[in-house]
Amino acid sequence: MTTHLRRAALLLSIFLLLIPAGSRADDGETISNGTAALPEGLEDFAWRLTDGDENSRVHIPAEETLTLRPEDKAAALLLVWYTPPKSVSVTQLTASGDAIETVTTGGALETLVPLNAHTAELRLTSEEGFALSEYRFLTAEEAENATVWEEPAPVDVMLIAAHAGDELTCFSGLLPTLAERQLRVVTVLLSDQNRKAEQESLRTAAAFNSRIAPVFYCGKNVHLSEEYANEARRVWKDEAVRSFLVKVLRQYRPAVVITHGTDIDGEGGDAMRVYTAGIVQQAVDWAANPERESGRRNALAAHTVQKLYLRMDGGSGRRAATHGPIDLRHAAAAV
Repeated sequence: MTTHLRRAALLLSIFLLLIPAGSRADDGETISNGTAALPEGLEDFAWRLTDGDENSRVHIPAEETLTLRPEDKAAALLLVWYTPPKSVSVTQLTASGDAIETVTTGGALETLVPLNAHTAELRLTSEEGFALSEYRFLTAEEAENATVWEEPAPVDVMLIAAHAGDELTCFSGLLPTLAERQLRVVTVLLSDQNRKAEQESLRTAAAFNSRIAPVFYCGKNVHLSEEYANEARRVWKDEAVRSFLVKVLRQYRPAVVITHGTDIDGEGGDAMRVYTAGIVQQAVDWAANPERESGRRNALAAHTVQKLYLRMDGGSGRRAATHGPIDLRHAAAAV
């Protein structure tokens, strides 16, 4: 298969994987989401946890318990959080109420909990409370194929984009190339429209076999034309976004960073993308300087990025195919 055909196949896989699939047993029987028991006063909102909309959610107050009861054929529980919880305890119990095991999860948008063969009930509690968008019980086959997100670690490539979805619309040719080369990639997205947009970015990463979850700054999601370019700094606040990027660069320690370009025509007329190119260049310089951000709590060690690439349109004034202008031979050499 040629390189272009492989890329086309990978791009097609995105659209297939972005379509949520129902849980089915190996024999084709549909597996339900069992039953959910919410704290008093929240019972009428249980439907939000299975409506397929990540923008809807139920907030479970501190010290209250959400109880989930699976079907016999369920092999795992997928929890989709509205916001990453600080700490949630998930306890599995037998039908007689005996505790089997307790795991503590936090800091991620998704959690996959393998179920013990004797689990009849799961109880979720937190000292701070938590907001859950969806839960779904998985079959053994689905659990085996589910994405298990890895802990942050040094990566080969960091792709920094202005908006959730830009990783596809602006860098669609890049992602399959990196996937083919089996490089460790993390995408950093400075703004997103809503929780559903974040979930789509998670699915995009999974479609390209990434096991490193995207990182979200959660800035205001706006697109500014050239005449309002000066407003970009006010919208995202230079100091805050730069500090965030320095922290992420030092945490993931990428060899190569790729981001938008400085030509507004080549960036679809979006000044926020051009702003992103500028603030990323600053953050890369700051991340390498041990004196920058050193006074902040839990400051990380300085990190020097080996190569920084900005997206270009070839000087034609047109928006060119994004896999052409970025020469990944040099990026691969840097890795």
